[in-house]
Amino acid sequence: MRCMNEKQFYQHFTPIANDLDTKASWNGCMYETYGAELFYVKRYDERYVWTIIEGDEGQWYLIPGYHFINRIGYIITKQPHDGVCDVKIDMQ
Repeated sequence: MRCMNEKQFYQHFTPIANDLDTKASWNGCMYETYGAELFYVKRYDERYVWTIIEGDEGQWYLIPGYHFINRIGYIITKQPHDGVCDVKIDMQ
């Protein structure tokens, strides 16, 4: 189920910059899936965490919570999600 686009996601949830990696992807907001960055992400309440995943046909999505299958990275936001919305990422 798609609830919003990327622009709406940024406006509504406000991603937090990755202070552990000054060259992080996603406008400096993506956290890696291993090491110190994963440890940092796991400290957050799941309602503030989104997982970037690759779907079956190569399309990327932001889905709420911690996920491990097909994960590319994590995003932490200032506002919590309700766990039922996902975001299709524009792959231009």
